[in-house]
Amino acid sequence: FEGVVYVTNRIEIESEVEGRIDPAVAKIQKYLGRILDQLPIIAVAGVVVILFWLLSLLVVRWDAPYEKLPINPLLHGLIRQSLRSVVIFIGILLALEILDVTAVAGAVAGAAGLAGLAIGFAFRDIAENYFSGLSLSLRSPFAVNDWVRIEEHEGRVVRLTSREVVLMTLDGNHVRIPNALVFKSVIHNYTRNPRRRFDLKV
Repeated sequence: FEGVVYVTNRIEIESEVEGRIDPAVAKIQKYLGRILDQLPIIAVAGVVVILFWLLSLLVVRWDAPYEKLPINPLLHGLIRQSLRSVVIFIGILLALEILDVTAVAGAVAGAAGLAGLAIGFAFRDIAENYFSGLSLSLRSPFAVNDWVRIEEHEGRVVRLTSREVVLMTLDGNHVRIPNALVFKSVIHNYTRNPRRRFDLKV
């Protein structure tokens, strides 16, 4: 500034430990006080999540709707798991609404969208196995208890999940094959045609 000859610096740096710790402790106490004030609401939100989680278990174990649907039994498992995920997701959204942090959740989701490409590469195998399992369920190349051979693996089909096909070998071992590998492999179904030829070695 014009006319200023010199400046007297009277800024002092706090060098005592107590002077630096007290503000941090005060902030922690303030945050803890806010959390204690919000405990009833947090408890209600937790109860909502638990109730929706229990409801998702009931949805998975409810067999009545699937008995009337003329679809592949292997597809039932995928439908159940998808419905369970939807129910749990709704419960989480409702809990966030109760906590009044939906705006924060939206901001986090928007920030996560920026990293969607990296996450997509990280979870590519999971998505590939899921869509392969869905395609296998719709195409129905095998059913439960069918005796099949997939590549070098041979056994009886136990179940089809969103990630893998489970086979039971003659030795009683469980073989888990990723759905993506099953979808791309040659599948020999020895049960589909009851009039197939047998080769016996004497």
